[in-house]
Amino acid sequence: EKDFLKHKSNLLKALAVKVLVKLGIKGEMDATIETDLQTIAKFSVASDPLINQIKMERFDKLQNYASSLVYLNKLLKEESGKLSSLAFSLDKKELFQRRLLCLERLGWEHIIEVEKTWIKKRYPQRFEIF
Repeated sequence: EKDFLKHKSNLLKALAVKVLVKLGIKGEMDATIETDLQTIAKFSVASDPLINQIKMERFDKLQNYASSLVYLNKLLKEESGKLSSLAFSLDKKELFQRRLLCLERLGWEHIIEVEKTWIKKRYPQRFEIF
């Protein structure tokens, strides 16, 4: 059973990579991508970070930035160890940068300023002198 779960996980990850590559190349949804998404959804848990990554990319390509932001926030709540299991691994800093980009596309200026401040605090370019 352990081998089965490992193989299932590897197959789902391979299918996810296929979907993300197709989304990146075509930039639009077609029937094969929808079929692959349904297969992934059928055999994985809804809270899986892999599913959230695919949905985030999908909504980003469809220019539905608010929905993309929802799944991006779900990815940001994940532990760093789980993020390494994504189809294309992303670190927290990249996710925060993408969230800032989504906010800019939505035109939410009041949140953008707060987000920029917190990104500087979380990931300083240099350390401040006391």
